Amino acid sequence: MVVKKRNDRTLRFYSMNFPELGIVETTTIELGYTPEHDWAKYPKGVLTKLVEAEATLPTGFDVIYYVTIPNGAVYLHRLRLNW
Repeated sequence: MVVKKRNDRTLRFYSMNFPELGIVETTTIELGYTPEHDWAKYPKGVLTKLVEAEATLPTGFDVIYYVTIPNGAVYLHRLRLNW
């Protein structure tokens, strides 16, 4: 994972595991559930929980992910959590 701080409130997520999905863009204010954000719903959910716990997101960031966990493993985990 590589993260670059931004000077605005924009959040941009890109996964090298899902290049066909392109960049998912939102803001630090608009972290709500968006079905078309596909895999990025997970990091958005983590950020939402941090904000609910009174963490602050004063600026946005760009982030690039690459994971070696098989995509199917993430899918099975989602089923167990009933996402």
